[in-house]
Amino acid sequence: MNINNIIDWFGNRGVSAYDMPINNKTKYKIVNDWLFIDNKEYQEVELYYLNTIYCEAYNGWNNKTFDWSNKNLLKKIELANEY
Repeated sequence: MNINNIIDWFGNRGVSAYDMPINNKTKYKIVNDWLFIDNKEYQEVELYYLNTIYCEAYNGWNNKTFDWSNKNLLKKIELANEY
């Protein structure tokens, strides 16, 4: 999935590019069916589940100190799955 697919994913769920400023410089990573994306407007890395019709962030973390390692991302997904 590239950045244009992510923009489309948000758009198909009613979130315009003006509401969620995303561009080619936006940092993101997809692990399994989860999207981690840096929302610079709120200074957070937000977590979204991609296999749903809803566009709700499951959680958010400070983007200045966020650890983008696969080990950390998998741990955060595991915690999100507990809910």
